[in-house]
Amino acid sequence: IFANVAIIMQFTGLLMIIPALLGTLWGEWQSSIGIYLAFVGMSLTGYIMNTLGEKSPLNLKQSSIVVVLSFVLLSLFGSLPYMYINPFWDGIDFFSLFAGSFLESTSGFTTTGLSTIIHPENLPESFSFYRSYTLWVGGLSFVYLVMALYYPETKLAGMRHLLGGGILRFKQLLSTISVIFAIYTAILILLFVIFGHINILDSISLSFGTLSSGGFVPTSTILNSVNSSTLIIIMGGMIIAALPFSFLFGI
Repeated sequence: IFANVAIIMQFTGLLMIIPALLGTLWGEWQSSIGIYLAFVGMSLTGYIMNTLGEKSPLNLKQSSIVVVLSFVLLSLFGSLPYMYINPFWDGIDFFSLFAGSFLESTSGFTTTGLSTIIHPENLPESFSFYRSYTLWVGGLSFVYLVMALYYPETKLAGMRHLLGGGILRFKQLLSTISVIFAIYTAILILLFVIFGHINILDSISLSFGTLSSGGFVPTSTILNSVNSSTLIIIMGGMIIAALPFSFLFGI
């Protein structure tokens, strides 16, 4: 269990480099340092767990523990940027800061989308991107990815029939679906920029939240009824994201 969770922690830690580098390029040092803390925490924890564990195939019980433990640890380390930046209010005590940060982080990685941040437009742009990025990372078939990485192909045959995909192996099917979602993300970004008249970074953040059906938005006014074209694009994207994998593969 430790060895398998370690791989997830290290892989997710590497993914944190993207928003951290964005913050560095934009000179938003507070945001980038907070995200670097998450990167270091995930990577170091993954390394330690990897040295303590032993790689072996997982049974159903072990896989369930891996999934739950991964979500808890990712949410815990993902709360470090929130605690460092403190996007809530001044004078907050440590326990409330941790509780709010853990809520936001968990909401991101589990794609729940519940947030207590009233004015996300006041956040640094790179940190706003980070919030939506956690939705996208957590929402892109996290459980299936775990199963595909650690289960033998023979045990995954039944899952392949559930998802659809013809003669493709399960791991090939997942990689194909990942590519499809990446294409949908790019299309949504273009639609938001062209028809929604939203800047590129906010369009990326909004597309991440749309495809994961997560709910984080870059600005508190972006869902006003005045932005009818934006609302239509969001509705279409969320419908696509909610469709079964077999339907997406069939297209």
